Amino acid sequence: GMGKAECLSATKIVAYLAEPPLQEAPFEAAQQHLKVALSGNKMICAGTFSGFDTVIHKICSEAKKPSIMINPCGLAHAKYSFRPQAVASLNAGGYMFSTAKMFGKYSDESYLASLYIQAAIATEIVYICPKETSPLNEVLDWAKENGKLLTEM
Repeated sequence: GMGKAECLSATKIVAYLAEPPLQEAPFEAAQQHLKVALSGNKMICAGTFSGFDTVIHKICSEAKKPSIMINPCGLAHAKYSFRPQAVASLNAGGYMFSTAKMFGKYSDESYLASLYIQAAIATEIVYICPKETSPLNEVLDWAKENGKLLTEM
C-alpha cells in the first residue's frame, strides 16, 4: 500500500459502494451523505475504478480529509484516469492499497475482493442499489449477515 496506513485504524469507517450507470438523485444523495460524514470525522472508503469512486475521493481531498482507496488491481495498473485523484488523496493523508500484487491486472475476482474488503473494514456501508447481476449484491448480503449498518441512497 501507499500512504498512511493508520487510516485503517479509524473507529468509524464509511464505505461508499455503487456501480455505474447511476441515476442522478441517488448519486447526489450519496455526495450529501458524504459531506455530513466528513463533518462528523468519519473515515471514508471507496474503490478506485469508477467515476463515482473518483468523486467520493475528490470531495474528501478537497475538504483536506484523508480517504481509503481500494484498488481492484495491482497499484502499477491503477486506472490512468484515477491517478491524479490518487495523488491528491495521498497528499490529503489518505491510504491506497490493492487486492492484487503490484503488477496484477484487473479481474472480476480482484474486483469482488475489493468490494469485500471495503465492506469488512467499514462500520457503515452507503450504497446505490445495484443491478440484479451485480457482484455488489453478494457483498451487501454478507454485510447484512455480519451486522453492518447499510444505508441505501
